[in-house]
Amino acid sequence: MWDLNILSATGDYYVFSTESFRELLGSREQVEQAMTNYIDGGEKN
Repeated sequence: MWDLNILSATGDYYVFSTESFRELLGSREQVEQAMTNYIDGGEKN
């Protein structure tokens, strides 16, 4: 994602280079739920 200029380094962490890319991912709740599902190993409804 760094090579594609999607992320940029800010101190000790990375941020999205543009707000529009973050908006494509969905709301904060949707992103958190998708990450939780991924970490848990499958989809949950």
